[in-house]
Amino acid sequence: MCWTAAGGSPQICAMSFHHTRALWQRADPLARQAAVGFSYWFVFLVALDPGDLVSPAWSAEVLRLTTASLLGASAAPLVFMMVRRFRVAGALAVRHTGFHAASSVAIAFGLILASCLLAPLFGVGDTRPVEVTLPLHLAANWLLLSFTLAAFAGIAHALPLARVESAPEPGFLRVVQVGARGRVSLVEMDVVDWIETQGNYLALHAGAATHLIRETSVAFEAKLDPARFVRIHRRTIVAVDRVRELAPLSNGDAVVRLTDGRELKVSRGYRATVREALELRQ
Repeated sequence: MCWTAAGGSPQICAMSFHHTRALWQRADPLARQAAVGFSYWFVFLVALDPGDLVSPAWSAEVLRLTTASLLGASAAPLVFMMVRRFRVAGALAVRHTGFHAASSVAIAFGLILASCLLAPLFGVGDTRPVEVTLPLHLAANWLLLSFTLAAFAGIAHALPLARVESAPEPGFLRVVQVGARGRVSLVEMDVVDWIETQGNYLALHAGAATHLIRETSVAFEAKLDPARFVRIHRRTIVAVDRVRELAPLSNGDAVVRLTDGRELKVSRGYRATVREALELRQ
């Protein structure tokens, strides 16, 4: 949406909501998570004592709130990563709830320790020595901060940023080069349905197409996002979001039925891992 200011001044353009949303979606996932974390902590800290912002020393208070929110935001990517890996769903809901509770307590301790170490260095907040401030802040804030982090993890469960469908973690393989008849092409891992060992090669099955690459299954698996791909057999890896159903067999093995109707064997040693991967996607 654009308009022209009075007096013939240059045209001023305001970004539309959709344009802003597109910029947000193109931003780095870690930056988006940190931005959500900063907003959460800033609102929380202001709500905790709103009167400080109207005090005579409001500028110093804004600086303190900003630095504290930045410190809290630094933990946001870690919280989102754990939410993706340990979703509270299915048969593992109770276990993963306990994990998130314990991790909230641990992260809260880390944030308090970091604040006590950084405050004297930057002259913000309580600048007394850490051996003095750490016991005091743990006694006063550890429990509250733990509950606040647990609440943030609960919010993160509901946000698209925490869903497995979001961008892969940095470092995981997104595109692979394949060669055929002297030509080299790029195949995105998002289109790969399942991966099969064929002698000294790996066959990447993507719909009706099959691409061969020369690499060992173990080495290739180490490059894949474990939230997106899971091993079901010593010769087979499958994309989790292509699995429609896991069906047990009488001999202890199982089969997975893919969305295209194909059935693949699951060795009994991988059944529990496959079941957990499917539950995490619910």
